[in-house]
Amino acid sequence: MTGHLTSAHYSDLLRFARRQTRRAADAEDLLQEALIVALRARRLPVGENRAWFRGVIRNLATMQARTAARRIPREQQMPLPDSEDDVAVSDVLAFAATLTPRLRIVMLLAIAGHNRPEIRHLLRISDEALRQRILMLRRAWRDADRADARSGNDRPELPAGERPDPSGAAADDARQPRRVCQPRSGRPSLRD
Repeated sequence: MTGHLTSAHYSDLLRFARRQTRRAADAEDLLQEALIVALRARRLPVGENRAWFRGVIRNLATMQARTAARRIPREQQMPLPDSEDDVAVSDVLAFAATLTPRLRIVMLLAIAGHNRPEIRHLLRISDEALRQRILMLRRAWRDADRADARSGNDRPELPAGERPDPSGAAADDARQPRRVCQPRSGRPSLRD
C-alpha cells in the first residue's frame, strides 16, 4: 500500500462516510472534518491507520447526529417572535454601522447564528476577549436603546416595576432592574 491518499482511497473513505450519515452531502463534510483530525494527529488515513481513521469518521458522525438530535428540540422550544416585536433589518444594520469593527464582526457573527466557540475560533481570540467584546456590545446596545427612548422613538411599555420615576428622582436608568431572560425590543441575545 502506498503512503499517500489516492483517489481510490478517497472514494473508499467517502463511501464509508456516506454509510455513517443520513445525507450524501453530509458525507463530504464528515470526511473533510476527519481528514483535518488526521492531519492534526499527523496520521495518514491509509495503511495501518485505516482502522483508526474509520473510527474517527464513526465518532464524528455520532457527535453530529447527537448534536442534531439536541438542536431540533431546542429550536422547537424557542418561541417565534411576534411581528410587532421584530426589529427591522435596517435598524440592526444602522446600529452595526455605529460600532467599532471589532464589535461589529462579533454582532454579525452572532446574528448569523454562530455560537461562542465558533466566534472565538473564527476571530482567533480567547474566551476572555470574546466575553469582553460581548459585554461592550451589550453596553452599546443598551446605550442605543436609551438614546432611542430619550428621542421618543416607539418602545414597548415597561412593566410597572421597571418604569423610571416620573419625578426625575431616579435619573440614572442603570439603577432600574432589567429582565435578563428576554432580550429587550426583540433584539438577538448573545447568550449561549
